[in-house]
Amino acid sequence: MNINTLFINFNKVKRMKKFLIITLLVVMAVVFLQGPTLLINSSEKGGNHNVEKIKLEPHVKIQRENLERKQTPPKQDFTDGLNASFTTIPFYLKANGIINQNTNKLYRNYQITIVTQTTVDRLSKVSMMAEKWKAPLSVAVFIKDSNNPKVEIEKMEKSIANDYPALSYYSDIHILISNKTRYPVNNLRNLAIEHSRTDLVFIMDADFLPPLGLHDYILSQKYYFNIKPSNQHYFKNNLLNFNHKKPSPLEPLPPQVPYNQIIDYSTNINNNDQEFNNINYNIENINDNEYLNNINNNNNNNNNNNNNKNNHGDDNNINHINNEPLKVAFVIPSFSSNIPPKQHPNNKMDMIDLVKNNKIQPSNSNVCKKCHSPTNFDKWMDAVEPYEVEYKWIFEPYLVFNRTQNIPFDERLKGYGFDKNSHAFSMAVEGFHFVVLPDSFIIHVNHSPSSWEGPSLDEQQWDALRVVCEIIPDIKIKNGYSPNVVLFNEPLPYECYSDHHW
Repeated sequence: MNINTLFINFNKVKRMKKFLIITLLVVMAVVFLQGPTLLINSSEKGGNHNVEKIKLEPHVKIQRENLERKQTPPKQDFTDGLNASFTTIPFYLKANGIINQNTNKLYRNYQITIVTQTTVDRLSKVSMMAEKWKAPLSVAVFIKDSNNPKVEIEKMEKSIANDYPALSYYSDIHILISNKTRYPVNNLRNLAIEHSRTDLVFIMDADFLPPLGLHDYILSQKYYFNIKPSNQHYFKNNLLNFNHKKPSPLEPLPPQVPYNQIIDYSTNINNNDQEFNNINYNIENINDNEYLNNINNNNNNNNNNNNNKNNHGDDNNINHINNEPLKVAFVIPSFSSNIPPKQHPNNKMDMIDLVKNNKIQPSNSNVCKKCHSPTNFDKWMDAVEPYEVEYKWIFEPYLVFNRTQNIPFDERLKGYGFDKNSHAFSMAVEGFHFVVLPDSFIIHVNHSPSSWEGPSLDEQQWDALRVVCEIIPDIKIKNGYSPNVVLFNEPLPYECYSDHHW
């Protein structure tokens, strides 16, 4: 055998090897595209089929299901509702106990408003919330009957007047009338936020209850909304990724309230006080709690010190031009329980006992752990100071924030799914710091599954994901980020419409 023959044989082997590799790749591609089963050993046309099933890996099956789901067009009520408009009536009913009807201003030093949304048949839940909150509520009520809304509105008005005095006392009621869409949860939220009596808003769902005194406790931590680059050194133990800065002698210490004075906020409520025992008491005669007066005095001193600082000029090279407050949102840890609302705790010590006895659990711990796990409930149990947590998709905390710093909830989202998750993501991209308040909590009153108009909850959630997969890249581009860069463990565009979120 000469050298030429060897060379020819070598080339034949090389071509054969290449052919086998290509054939193998083609077979693998066919198996992948055929789905979870591949039919082989089939007989000729018209004959009986001898079927043998080859199962694919579970993740391949899921990918195929996600692709099929995405290619299936959503129902008409989803597409019609994306940009639907609604008839609204702001302040259909005004709070009759905390508002001076002549000046239309709040009587007392209320600075935080619960914002919530509901239907007429769930007003009793919001009334229980008002009894515990004892501060302003802005409630958007969904009127389901668009053909004859007057009947449902009259029913609502009668129920509030006769059955829910706390709701009448503390709540402004705004109306949104159906336009034959799925439940317009974010339209309702935006309506309530827009017409809140205060800039600080607390986003709540109707089936949660706060402990007594929560308004005043949150208010006692209000100075966190005034953290600036020039004073953030005072918060080095509370914020993440803290860049230490040498303190300026001209920068005053933020007003603080000793924790040993405000651990049990329910004790700040005088049980003999007519405000809480007589719903018709004239609230103009009520004095603020002593620690609230201290905060106001400290704020006044803070303003005086700031004026003095301005008189001194730009000492220590503090950049006053870029000294805007940080965007801060308070995270109120959320729990759920089957115990009756009257047995809900009003202070953290009792709350911890019930958690340890498994009578109260962190929200969605068995359904969507990632939805609330960033709160770090283990840390909350022992915490005595506020602490910032790292945002991760799909965190959906219940938040207190300044509405003037925030964008509205996306009103394309209607029905069930991703309405709070997507908004929290937008806040994170816009630079909000999520700070957990250690002595705060809210408790979900467990109930039988709610009925949502439209298709199944699973289908509504997948439809909502269509919108979310537009929100995620859009908000990143708006804030100068590439849509193809992961910021907070969120899925990238090519993998968004999938079950990776859970």
